[in-house]
Amino acid sequence: MKKKLLKFGRQLTPYKARALAVFSNENKLYLLYQSSMSSVGLFQIDKSPNGVDFSLFDDSASIKISDGKKENIANCSDFRISKAGQHFFLTYKNTLNKKSHLEGANSSDLVNWEKLGRISTPGETGMLVPEFKHKGEYVLYFGEQSIIVASSRDLIKWRVLGGPINQLMENSKGIEIKIAEVKEVEEGILLIYYLKKIKRKNIFSIKAALFDKDSPSKILWDKLIWEQSKEFEKKNSLPLGAILGGNKLVAYWQAKNGEIFTLTFPYFASVLTHIKPAFISPIISKFKKNPILEPIIHHFWESKAVFNPTAFYDEGKVHLVYRAVGDDDVSTLGYAVSHDGVNIHKRHKSPIYVPTQPFEGSELVARGHCTRVKKYKIHKKSPYVSGPGVGGCEDPRITKLEGRLYMTYAAFNGYEQARSAFSSISVDDFHNSKWNWEKPTLMTAKPTVWGTGGKNACFLSEKINGKYVIMHRFWPNIIVDYVDDLEFGEDSKFLRTGRPLNLPDDMWDKGRFNTGAVPLGTDSGWVVSYGTQSKIDKNRYNIGVRLLDKDNTKKILADYKNICDPDGTEFLESEGIIAPRAHAWDSAKIGIGAPPIKTDEGWLLIYQAVGYHDSSKYKAGAMLLDLNNPAKVLYRCSSPLLEPTESYENEGHKAGVIYPCGAVIKNDDLLVYYGGADTVSCVAHANIHEFLYQLKSSGNATLKSEELH
Repeated sequence: MKKKLLKFGRQLTPYKARALAVFSNENKLYLLYQSSMSSVGLFQIDKSPNGVDFSLFDDSASIKISDGKKENIANCSDFRISKAGQHFFLTYKNTLNKKSHLEGANSSDLVNWEKLGRISTPGETGMLVPEFKHKGEYVLYFGEQSIIVASSRDLIKWRVLGGPINQLMENSKGIEIKIAEVKEVEEGILLIYYLKKIKRKNIFSIKAALFDKDSPSKILWDKLIWEQSKEFEKKNSLPLGAILGGNKLVAYWQAKNGEIFTLTFPYFASVLTHIKPAFISPIISKFKKNPILEPIIHHFWESKAVFNPTAFYDEGKVHLVYRAVGDDDVSTLGYAVSHDGVNIHKRHKSPIYVPTQPFEGSELVARGHCTRVKKYKIHKKSPYVSGPGVGGCEDPRITKLEGRLYMTYAAFNGYEQARSAFSSISVDDFHNSKWNWEKPTLMTAKPTVWGTGGKNACFLSEKINGKYVIMHRFWPNIIVDYVDDLEFGEDSKFLRTGRPLNLPDDMWDKGRFNTGAVPLGTDSGWVVSYGTQSKIDKNRYNIGVRLLDKDNTKKILADYKNICDPDGTEFLESEGIIAPRAHAWDSAKIGIGAPPIKTDEGWLLIYQAVGYHDSSKYKAGAMLLDLNNPAKVLYRCSSPLLEPTESYENEGHKAGVIYPCGAVIKNDDLLVYYGGADTVSCVAHANIHEFLYQLKSSGNATLKSEELH
């Protein structure tokens, strides 16, 4: 979304001017305004061929009233112009002696207007639907507390067709509507309007509502398009109007200093084709023929589930490596190829990666799924089982780095918490189906506390400042680490298992961390420590931390039940933490989805998350990370990117699960691969340019001023 500065015609540069309206006709933009040097009965019009460079069109436009006099333009505001046959129709508010009326006027040239009469009292902003009639009558929408629909055969005598339509007002108290644009589109009658919060001076949002053509007072939907940021609030601006043309919506504003600028939404047409608000979160479409991979009954190793696929794009093809569970209930990794990214053209008949080490369940392969390992009966009895199966190599993520393919995965031996591990293979060997994988290496230490195993790891595809970048999850955060080499183990290093957001350093020190300590105030709330009993070993107690609301200490914002390993293992110092957001859809826990993709705008990270308000469902989101500091979040979607709404995401081994592990950009298409219900593999797609634009326009987007000459 760009902010552009407009310039008046040169003759007005030294003077202040009050903008009245913007209007587009035959690919030209007209700006109506009244100069401080003008006669009270006149206003001026500038014209632009491109919406940026303006020149004077006429300096003596006026509205004639019935007795031959001219309307006092100083008393008029909120001009809205529509094309009606061979003429133009103007609605405007006329205020005199603190009483306002909505008036109508007619013109054939935009300069000489004749007042037709009063439309309503009190005067509220309104606009005629251009070039549209319902049962032979013109249709007009007006109102500021609620929307009313009126109709007329001659543009002089009006009758109420429907309303008030209160669906647009979530809370009518303290809210004011300003109609910006109305237009007939294929789907219906589209109304663009500004919503002003009266309690806070000049706080605006932009919304869109669609009405039924056959019943113009029937609202089909209402969507939020844009919300004002703190930076925008400093402009102290008022809305002027909006122009909808083709795929683009341009909203016009005038600042207190007279400056006129625009907010441009270049992919606005997408709001008409998707139920999800276009600029609150990026829009991505699920493939109509999902799932793209399903279990094959006669393949013993993938007869029960094929899910959570990772992906990389190379040699004109999308390569998918997916988690497979078969008759032996052990997770291995399968391989498939797609030429177009959505249809499978080749599928390997046997797994390309199987557990070979005890820490990843090699004993399960040798003994079978119903044996006992240590104190747990493997088949569905371990509290650490994730999805179908009883252990093995789970949830792969592949990154192409320095001529090799590095694959991280969750290594689960069947009885302890899963730990992050990785292996690698040369690109040539992979393409030639020579599965010469390097011996796998554990990246996280043996967990001693519930929740400290570490999962969802991946490598960044480039070094930063000469160091490898590893992103991984320690509940409930995403952790970013920088390492000089990829040597891990008891004799070298392990990835740190992290610490809660806003937990002070002096409370992190295990030697000084006492349960029942005095609450410590932070910017996010009160931090309180406590002791909690282990779910595995009843004789073991872990350290927990709760984040309490500043104003209501009975309200728990976050609950970190286990924050450290008591065995004194040395970990890397985590360079950054990306945390869940209190009160948001991803408030409970987040984790890496697909390995980040480098774009001109930043590292695009597709992540998975769970929220406290809907804790039974796994959803997917997106964020843009700084290219030089991946722990710095530039933009993050305000609502879920993907939610489990389809049958294949709810009917399987675990209902309500969307779990992304792979994403690629093929030509201009973003392809996101995910597991559905821990059973099948699916894909969703979007235009990468529209997706990034929408992501930047959501949540934490920051407007940047761009002056045009």
